[in-house]
Amino acid sequence: MSAVRVQKPNFKDQMEEILFACKKKIAEAHRNYQKDLSDVSEEVKDAIDMLALDKPFS
Repeated sequence: MSAVRVQKPNFKDQMEEILFACKKKIAEAHRNYQKDLSDVSEEVKDAIDMLALDKPFS
């Protein structure tokens, strides 16, 4: 009988690939968010800021 070597998966490489994919998706989502925000009028941005400060439409 001959011995068969089983190659252990390289978890470090797999983890780095997953982290890279996550970072790429986060960067893309952030770019899309910034683009969407730039399309919003100043009045809406002010309203969002006021809501974030918990001071609606003062």
